[in-house]
Amino acid sequence: MEPTSLESAEIQTIASGERDTQAILVVGVGSAHGDDQIGWLVAKELMRRSIRDCRVRVAATPLEILNWLEDCTHLHVIDACHGTDPPGTIYRLPWPCSEMELGEWSGTHDFDLTSVLGLAQQLEQLPSRVVVWGVEMTGTPTRADAPSNEVIDWIHSIADRIQSSIEESELVIRQKDRREES
Repeated sequence: MEPTSLESAEIQTIASGERDTQAILVVGVGSAHGDDQIGWLVAKELMRRSIRDCRVRVAATPLEILNWLEDCTHLHVIDACHGTDPPGTIYRLPWPCSEMELGEWSGTHDFDLTSVLGLAQQLEQLPSRVVVWGVEMTGTPTRADAPSNEVIDWIHSIADRIQSSIEESELVIRQKDRREES
């Protein structure tokens, strides 16, 4: 993957799986500023993979997620965060999760991810399963347009973990459906 920032037109990109009835939504949250692009870049990689029954979107602010929750039963959100672990640490946090209150989520957003998920929950719009994928960034955010080489190196492994998680949960759901049909 080339280390350049995403074009603004790509923010509107949607990649779908094979069917029109996708219950899984993956949203990469980020900005065009340096390493804060991690959510967008991982989402873009997942778009290329065309995961079955999965819609993938990118958002400039977490608030955009509220527009996409209809018919969604599983939500995965990818965002940069700042905590106490080494850069590159990947967090897989089920919502609700008190640990999300402790970290700082992508400081370039006007309405943070924790607040958006809490609002969606209060409005009863939140899907039955929500997983937040946080990627620990350095304590010093860069304002350069291009992400760091470290972030570029992490994209495929993060996308692999998210894809595996989606495929495992879909397998469990299909097995449950088969048992219920029997």
